[in-house]
Amino acid sequence: MNIQHQRLVELCNELRLGGIAAQYTALAQKAADKRSSFTDFGRRTAGG
Repeated sequence: MNIQHQRLVELCNELRLGGIAAQYTALAQKAADKRSSFTDFGRRTAGG
């Protein structure tokens, strides 16, 4: 786990967004594979 990932997980947990913290790696990889925009990644991460 790199520092950015670790910090994101910590922030998600502080904000009580444990679901996002738990799924971040898979969602980020999927977005990279599909070359999704940051907006699309954010929308999918938020459950939209």
